[in-house]
Amino acid sequence: MRFPRLGSLRLRLTIAFLLVSIPSMLAAALIAAQLLSSAFDSNLQQWLEEASHYFLGDIAENEAENARIAALVGRNISRLGRMPQNLDDLGGMEFYQATGKDFVTIISSNGAVLFGPEVQGFPASAKKTADGSLVMMRKDGQSLLAIGGQYQMPWQGQVITIIVGSSLYDTINNAGKSMKALHFSLWQMEQGVLVNANRAEAGGSQNAQTALVQLKPPAAIVAELNRGAAPIIDDPGDEGPYYYTAYSPLKSASGDLIGVLSIGVSKDEDIFEQIPQWRLFSGIFIAGAILAILAGLVMSGFLVKPLRDITRGVRAIGRGDFRQSVPEKGGAELEELAATINGMAGDLERLRAMEGQLRHREKLTALGEAAALIAHEIRNPLGIIKTSTDLVRRRAVLKPEEERMLDYIADEVRRIDDLVRSFLDFARLAPPHRRPMLLEDLLRRIMQGMAPEAERLKINMTIAIGEGSFPISGDADQIHQAVLNLLLNAFDALPDGGEIVLGLERRDGLIIVSVSDNGPGLPPDLVERAFDPFVTGKARGSGLGLAKVASVMEGHGGQALYRAREPRGACFEMIFPELVS
Repeated sequence: MRFPRLGSLRLRLTIAFLLVSIPSMLAAALIAAQLLSSAFDSNLQQWLEEASHYFLGDIAENEAENARIAALVGRNISRLGRMPQNLDDLGGMEFYQATGKDFVTIISSNGAVLFGPEVQGFPASAKKTADGSLVMMRKDGQSLLAIGGQYQMPWQGQVITIIVGSSLYDTINNAGKSMKALHFSLWQMEQGVLVNANRAEAGGSQNAQTALVQLKPPAAIVAELNRGAAPIIDDPGDEGPYYYTAYSPLKSASGDLIGVLSIGVSKDEDIFEQIPQWRLFSGIFIAGAILAILAGLVMSGFLVKPLRDITRGVRAIGRGDFRQSVPEKGGAELEELAATINGMAGDLERLRAMEGQLRHREKLTALGEAAALIAHEIRNPLGIIKTSTDLVRRRAVLKPEEERMLDYIADEVRRIDDLVRSFLDFARLAPPHRRPMLLEDLLRRIMQGMAPEAERLKINMTIAIGEGSFPISGDADQIHQAVLNLLLNAFDALPDGGEIVLGLERRDGLIIVSVSDNGPGLPPDLVERAFDPFVTGKARGSGLGLAKVASVMEGHGGQALYRAREPRGACFEMIFPELVS
């Protein structure tokens, strides 16, 4: 694609297109950025909310599973008939590790721990059905959040509670491995303060612990989580490494907030590169500006191309090439302009042709006047020479050589007289006496009259007449002489014999008489001047035969043309307008 020159119409059209399109493009980019950013934020918040519900649902499933295993432990105790002393009495440590459980605790109705580690979070009231809850377990002197399942059963006059639990950190960590774009942290409540619940289990570096601090819920969100049970989506703004963070409350069976699950989307993740609104706006605007420039260049090219074609056509007309045609395309206005230019070129071509005809006629008129004057001046001396020659021949006794000399003089006088008469006939061609006639009849008579001469010269002369009749309004004598001149020229071109075709046809509403031969044709330097007077390729020709043909055709409102015949030869055409009855 060629770029426009400075100051060109195409460049101005491109700039105008940009000036018109940029304001609307800015508004569209801003609206698109706002819509995309809002949609992105809404979808991201929904994703975080669904992820939070997914983890809470996974916790609930683990609670139910742990409750079922607690009921199984209760049936084992009933079969054992006594309080277990170790895990072997309850099926062995391997059984609980295989099921992913970390502890078994048995509590009496008055809250005393009968077996296993201390567990907090279940209500003291006794229940007869399996149940589950998040609990706080004491292990190795540390408090750890766990997923507990309980089963209550009567035992020796009291109700005991069997609790089977698993690490909440392990559960969340295993479930979150498939979500690479999300960052998790677990917080537990200790003495009214949220602390990092997985600091002892994560075993991470100090940098990892620092990153987790960024997901610690603010005090205002902790207070709101304490009042409700739904996750809360927080937008930290431009501060911090996270784009959005979801905080889910972790509550015990009694409804107390014992922990918080934080899920964050890092700004370093490749989720649309976390594009903020200004980046969306910039990206849309830059892309739109590039497309607008390209569209402007392409559209201006389409608009300017017809103008370039018109410019080339006008330049050709200015150089005198009036046959140059401008393509009429590019819209109604440009098509009208191109049609006007083409019409002007046609008018100029016709004017030039008329000017050429006028000059030709002026030249012929001047030539006629000069010929008449010259003929008058020449004929007087010729008459004196001829009379003197006859007088000498009658009165003097001449030798044979002198007789031959007088014969030469008489012959040259007659030749000069014939030449002068030809000049006068050409210069003083009478206006045609036109009357309706049939060209085919005239051509057949000419053919019959020339047949003996053609046979003598061993020339095969044929006539080819098209279908129908060919009526014209013309002077039969002048047309007869014009056709005869063309046939005589063809005879001269075939000294050793050949072929001549006398044709008559109708073409584009015109009647064409043609004389074709298979001779050498006209020399290239004479083609343009073939019908000019005194132009001839013969050694002794006067150059007036074709000029007379052209004069006759002009008098009949027609035209005489020459064209080369393939593969060799010449073809002269006499073009007549058809007689309309």
